[in-house]
Amino acid sequence: MKTSGASSTRKTVEQRLDKVVSEIIRKRDRVCITCDREPPLSAGHFMKRRHTATRWNLHNVNGQCMDCNRDDNWEVYKDAMIIKYGLEETSLIISLARADIKLATSELEQLLEILNKYNRGINHKH
Repeated sequence: MKTSGASSTRKTVEQRLDKVVSEIIRKRDRVCITCDREPPLSAGHFMKRRHTATRWNLHNVNGQCMDCNRDDNWEVYKDAMIIKYGLEETSLIISLARADIKLATSELEQLLEILNKYNRGINHKH
């Protein structure tokens, strides 16, 4: 069964967003947010990827070593988030993730454009 052009476009945009966010996080973060281990790091989501309202939020995604990302200890990650971003920002991310927000494909495309520009800016600084 073939997928419609709209859903395949959306999936492609989501995959590109995942890739650029991962690149940004690996450039930005020097140690694992939860254990301070040095690279290699993966892009670990505080609120899981299924929450589209926060899936590509650069405060929701942080560098994590493979062990911490795999262990998925939410309480340890939450404590690290509070240290890094503060209680108010951490609480906002939790609330956003739990909100019933559906982003349109056009909004995802705009976000991709913004994040690609940001990523290119990081490349020029390094």
